[in-house]
Amino acid sequence: MFEIVFGLAALVFVVFIYLLPTYVASRRQHKNLIPIFIINLFLGATGIAWVISLAWAFSSNVREDILT
Repeated sequence: MFEIVFGLAALVFVVFIYLLPTYVASRRQHKNLIPIFIINLFLGATGIAWVISLAWAFSSNVREDILT
C-alpha cells in the first residue's frame, strides 16, 4: 500500500514540476499564458523548451490590472 501512495505522490510531484512554467505564468497572469502552456506541454520534455518557457513565464509581460 505504501508503494502505491508513494508512487502517486511522486507522480503528482513530477507533473507539478513539469507544468511549473504554466503554473507560474497563470499565477502571474501572463499575457502569453496559452503559448507558454502549449510549449510547456508538448516540448517541455526536451529540457531546453522547459527552461525557455519558465524564463518566459517570469518575464514582465503581465496584465497591468492585477492587484498585488
